[in-house]
Amino acid sequence: MISEGIPNHILALNYINDKDITVFVDIILFEKLLPFEVNTIKRVDRLAHFYSSLSDKSKASFTAICKRQQKQADALQHLISLGEEYAKLTSTNDSITNKENIKQTRKSSDDDDDALSVEARKTTIINKLEKIMKWISSINDYL
Repeated sequence: MISEGIPNHILALNYINDKDITVFVDIILFEKLLPFEVNTIKRVDRLAHFYSSLSDKSKASFTAICKRQQKQADALQHLISLGEEYAKLTSTNDSITNKENIKQTRKSSDDDDDALSVEARKTTIINKLEKIMKWISSINDYL
């Protein structure tokens, strides 16, 4: 299995707070020490052994890595949801469906208000997408 001191030394590198080192720590952790395992029992056993061998400081570091990954996954999920929402607003396949979607989101009965609502919603979505993309690129600019 994993030597007990190595994971602690690797996780201690996160405290240097350097993006390049953080990338290498992630690669070492998730491609070498804790690679994806199809057999879930083996995976859980390996994670349990790995975690039990960590010092308190290393456990805090490992937990922070997991939280960071969850934030990234949530941001990507939000990005996908916004992209799907934008696609619905810009779809020209069925104008009746689009009007129904517009009325559901804005509850407006006037066509001019509907068009304005669609454009305003598109602008809002684009702004949100740009913020998410900027955040993603800031965390991944070292790749």
